Amino acid sequence: MCGSSPRVFDSLFKTCAHMKKFRNATVTFFRFRNATDTFFQMKDYGLLPTVESCNAYLSSLLDLHGVDIALAFYKEMCRCRISPNVYTLNMVMCAYCKSGKLEKAVKVFEEMRILGISPNDASYNTLITGQVGNSEMGIRLYEEMLRNGFKADILT
Repeated sequence: MCGSSPRVFDSLFKTCAHMKKFRNATVTFFRFRNATDTFFQMKDYGLLPTVESCNAYLSSLLDLHGVDIALAFYKEMCRCRISPNVYTLNMVMCAYCKSGKLEKAVKVFEEMRILGISPNDASYNTLITGQVGNSEMGIRLYEEMLRNGFKADILT
């Protein structure tokens, strides 16, 4: 409506996410009060944020222990056909691990390859950390991690 670039709205969304502005925010630019409002207003205008901006949103939600909201947002990303990257999927696996849904985290890990996304060391570490009480699975993941050329770090 104002002829502005979609990047402006994406930047606003990302900034609100980084600032953890989810509720009761004071940004009042075209009714964009917080990251959530901005996302849905963007959709109303036919605009979608970048995956990097969505990752900032997911990360902030997880920092605030909003696991269920983060997982719901990921599903909305999928509905909107915003293609995830390895960082997105690592955060989704982390959210599932935090909520005790390890089987779903493993499923996301397996789906990475189907999507053409290569797991990284953080992917392995997330799953290994989530395998508390299942040392056999943790050891298998650790061995696979080493076979794929990743080095163990303090977290591993």
